[in-house]
Amino acid sequence: FFSSRRRHTRFRNVTGSSDVCSSDLHITFPNADGYLMTAVYISADGTSNFSSLTLKDSSSQRSLYFVSEAGKTYYIQAATSYYITYSGTFDIALATIGAPSNDDIANATLISSNNTQVNGTLLGATIEDNESSRISASENTVWYKWVANNKLVTTLRLINNFKGVLELFKSSDGSSDFSSLSLVQSSHWTSQVTNPTFEFTANNNDVYFIRVYGYYYNELGTFTLQLSSFVPAVNDAITDAILLSGTSARVEGTLNGATLDVGEPSTASVLTTAYGSATTVTLIKSVWYKDRKSTRLNSSHVSESRMPSS
Repeated sequence: FFSSRRRHTRFRNVTGSSDVCSSDLHITFPNADGYLMTAVYISADGTSNFSSLTLKDSSSQRSLYFVSEAGKTYYIQAATSYYITYSGTFDIALATIGAPSNDDIANATLISSNNTQVNGTLLGATIEDNESSRISASENTVWYKWVANNKLVTTLRLINNFKGVLELFKSSDGSSDFSSLSLVQSSHWTSQVTNPTFEFTANNNDVYFIRVYGYYYNELGTFTLQLSSFVPAVNDAITDAILLSGTSARVEGTLNGATLDVGEPSTASVLTTAYGSATTVTLIKSVWYKDRKSTRLNSSHVSESRMPSS
């Protein structure tokens, strides 16, 4: 077939499929005992010469999804393997999947709450021509926008067992122009494949764009993006250390919402046995206090740490 425009298409069994999409490329079978392999080739010169064909994608299932490019000619191969005899007939149907509304960053879905969940899909999503990307396998991205209304400790995660990549960008001028974006965090190079999550500290009026795409090229289903945030502890930063006055003092404190400052020591040595041996632990959050006596100022802090793995 000849593609007149960039579009997403899918081979799929018309009956008995759990895929949810309004239109796609279908292969249907008259019975359930057949085994059909499918492959899509792109022709370099529009001809059917095998030397001009390059494999675009293939599948041993009854469903295959790929992105077609405008002006290109594709050849679709239906085949059976040598160890299974398939002599039945089948139907093949071609259709287009519509892109989700937040396919482009300019139409990013606005997240208006500091604690919420939003549902999304990658079916029909594309990559914009000028979209800078660390993507290796996926050809599908969708976008969300969030504006912090306070200094907030925020957690982003994908849930519902979705194998995806979660990326956070900060806009320098509040716009969706790619040149204004700087990457804050990405789960792409981490070990988090299913339900990726990360935490960051947002300042008041910071504008963020969140990008979601499948970890694998065929991870094209629905997902849920969860955002949760809270105001950090008042003495989270050393510059906001709480003054302890008098010869003795006792104050209530909390590590809820605490973080580590930029440049703050992130490790500490602690005693772990009765023999006094020490081990190094990684600090993950802290709060600060200061004690002013005569002309000397001493700063101290309380922190939560993570013990090294044994």
